[in-house]
Amino acid sequence: MDIFPTENIDKIKQICNLFTELDNFDDLIHEKNEYKEIRFIIEGIEGLKFLFSQVRKQKIVEAVRGHVYNFINVDMNRCSFILNKQALTMGKVGLCYNSDESPLGPVRITISANHIESVINYLFPPTENGQVLEAENPILE
Repeated sequence: MDIFPTENIDKIKQICNLFTELDNFDDLIHEKNEYKEIRFIIEGIEGLKFLFSQVRKQKIVEAVRGHVYNFINVDMNRCSFILNKQALTMGKVGLCYNSDESPLGPVRITISANHIESVINYLFPPTENGQVLEAENPILE
C-alpha cells in the first residue's frame, strides 16, 4: 500500500492491524520517490479473518464474491483485488474497481493458495435468498 506524506502513519498501522499484528511495522516501510510503501505477507488463515467476518457483518458477501471472482487466476493459484483505504481506516470493507476510486490509493490484497477457488469460496461463499451458504474451511498451504 502506498503511504503519502499527508497520511497519518497511525491510520496506516491501524489498517495493517486489521489483518495481523506487525511487531516490525517501521521495518516494512520502504521509501519510494514522493511517497512510502508498505508490503507484508501473512501466512495461514489468520490474516483472512478480518475479511471473512467483516463481509458477513456488512452483509456484502454476494457483492464481494461477484467482484473478487473476476480477479482469480487459477493458473497462478492467486487472487488480487483492491480495497478502499479510507473504508479500511473505519474497519469496513469497501470494494474498488480501479485505483482512482480511493483518493489516497487503494490497498491491494493478494491471496495465494494451492486451491484458490476453494479459499475464495470459503471467504465469500454463494448466497441464496440473502442467506450465506457457508463453505467448508479449505486446507490452506
